[in-house]
Amino acid sequence: MHQEIPNEKIEAEEIGNETAEGLIARVEASLENGLFDRHEREEVKRMLRTAQLLTQNTKTKKEINRLLATIENMYGGPE
Repeated sequence: MHQEIPNEKIEAEEIGNETAEGLIARVEASLENGLFDRHEREEVKRMLRTAQLLTQNTKTKKEINRLLATIENMYGGPE
């Protein structure tokens, strides 16, 4: 049987010292600023969409952390 996941947003779920929404916003800004090469951009967009869906559908924080950490590692983290 298919169980529907409640569509509740993770409001101030912190990942380290930053919220998931804050990290997502930084990655979106990095995409707009051309920080990633062409191949990386497609992969980052895919992971970003997944992270956004996870925050909207209250999936596990561990999976959100993994996706966002992977993205952050790709471009070297915060300056």
